[in-house]
Amino acid sequence: GQLQKALQQRAATASHHHEKQAYLHAGTVLVGARERVADRFLKALSDGMYAAMERDTGSPLRAPSTQRPWDGLSLEDLELMDHQQVQASVELARLQQVVRIAADAELLALGALLSGAQGLPAVRQEANPLRPEVVIAALMQAFSASQVDELARMRWLHAGAVLLGAELQRFYRDLAVGLEQRNVQLAGYVVVLTV
Repeated sequence: GQLQKALQQRAATASHHHEKQAYLHAGTVLVGARERVADRFLKALSDGMYAAMERDTGSPLRAPSTQRPWDGLSLEDLELMDHQQVQASVELARLQQVVRIAADAELLALGALLSGAQGLPAVRQEANPLRPEVVIAALMQAFSASQVDELARMRWLHAGAVLLGAELQRFYRDLAVGLEQRNVQLAGYVVVLTV
C-alpha cells in the first residue's frame, strides 16, 4: 500500500547506505506483519473507542477487556530510557503532531457534529471517541502486541505520519458529511472569558 511505497521512496532517496538498508528492512518487516498489525489495530481501536466513551460518560459500556489500554506514559511506567526508547518517544510525539495538524480542521467540524449527535449543548472534543490520540494509541498498542522490531516501527512512523494524517483527514471529512446528510445538528462552541 501507500506506506510500502513511502518506505521504498525513502530508501531510494536515502543519503547513507545504513539509512537505505533500514528503510528496506522496514518494508520487508511490513510485508510480514501487515495482517497481524491490522487485526490487532482494529481490536485496539475498538477497545480505545469504548474506553474513551466510558471515560467521557463515566459508566462502563461493555465488559472490560483483558488488555490494558495504552494511555501514554504514567508514573508507574517510568524507567531509565535508552537512546532507542528516546528516539521512539520523539517519533511518537512527531506522529501525534503531524496527524493533529493534518486533520485539525476536519476534526473540529466532526467534533461539533458528534457532540450534537450525542445531545451535548456545547462542543466537547474529548467526547469524540475517534480523535487522533485514540487512533494513534491503538496503532501503538497494535505495534507493541505484534512484537515488531523497534527500528522498523520507527521507520513506519517516520514514513507514515503524513499518510496517516491525510487518511484521518479524509475519514473525518467523510464522517462529517455522513452526519450532515442525516441532518445532525452542530453543537455550539462556548466562549469562556478568563480574567
